[in-house]
Amino acid sequence: MFIEWRRVAFQRASCMDSWNMVLVLEAAPIFGSGIHVRGTISQHTLTSTAGRGNLASERLTWRLVVKSGVRRAEENRRVKRAFKQQKRKASISPPVSVFICDTCTKDCHSRIGLYGHRRSCSSI
Repeated sequence: MFIEWRRVAFQRASCMDSWNMVLVLEAAPIFGSGIHVRGTISQHTLTSTAGRGNLASERLTWRLVVKSGVRRAEENRRVKRAFKQQKRKASISPPVSVFICDTCTKDCHSRIGLYGHRRSCSSI
């Protein structure tokens, strides 16, 4: 999933002297609908909430912090996805088939397939 970042202007909070910074991450659309994620970057930037106002005023520093946070978030997402996939693949057991030919032990996967195979099975 590709995450595009953009800096959103400060929004005035309910108090007169405090500012809240809003950061929006937009992911690529999945199945035609866009995913709108808020706050992902704050988990991965490792900066305090108070210091973000200073970072946002310096554009280059802000971009570096955001890009590194996005990179960390993407890496964490990849690791979690790989772990889930590995766990899912390990738990799958081979299916037990009921439709096995008695003479040649061929697995036919369906009753009609076994019937057709028995008609032409040369092991008889």
